[in-house]
Amino acid sequence: MEIKESVTIVTTHLYLLKGIELDQGNKRIFWVDALSGSVETVDYNGNNRKILFHIPLLHPYGVVLVTPFLFFYRLDYIS
Repeated sequence: MEIKESVTIVTTHLYLLKGIELDQGNKRIFWVDALSGSVETVDYNGNNRKILFHIPLLHPYGVVLVTPFLFFYRLDYIS
């Protein structure tokens, strides 16, 4: 695959991204933000951004798409 140009899709409310996944069939991007505790999605054009899940202090650290399911894992702090 040859990359011809880069395009910025999302520029706001991004804090500590830890995982990203592409849904090529539905042309969506999914990501987790460990600082905000959210799982979000946007289409390939940067439109229709949605917060799918948001719990402060959740600390999601990865995301995997196994259609039709979206899984994420979180970081647990053990003292």
